Amino acid sequence: MQTQIAEQFERASAPDAEQRAAVITQRGPAIRVVLTIGTVGLTCDEMAAMPPLELVCALGVGYENIDVAHARLHGIALANGGETSGDCVADHAIGLLIAAVRQIPAFDSACRNGIWRNALPSLPQLAHKRRGMLGLGTIEARIAQRAGLRHGSGLPQPPFEQ
Repeated sequence: MQTQIAEQFERASAPDAEQRAAVITQRGPAIRVVLTIGTVGLTCDEMAAMPPLELVCALGVGYENIDVAHARLHGIALANGGETSGDCVADHAIGLLIAAVRQIPAFDSACRNGIWRNALPSLPQLAHKRRGMLGLGTIEARIAQRAGLRHGSGLPQPPFEQ
């Protein structure tokens, strides 16, 4: 993606706060598009220093740390990666769930320290645990699918929109 962007646009990279401030100071009057990530975002002061700014793209699912109200007030379009990482996030969530229930990090550490299986307690299986979801957005639906959760599984559930 970086190559395609570089072919179409004059690109400025600002990986830290100091470089970011310098790029905005030097080139702000010419910047029309900003690509950012949730940990960095884009403030109202930064947007104000880029008068021709037309588009802010978050390379992720949401708009974390982007002053959305300021962007909308000034007609700056917003875009994000939407569902691009949904499968990866759902897979990771299931991995974390299994690691927590089966205490994988603790057992790994114990084994590395010479404590073997017969000295460790038995653990519950995920198959015998009651599971449920609060909220059912796009990523949550993918997690529910991977966890084998089905609507109407015998537990009271509010109606969900599909």
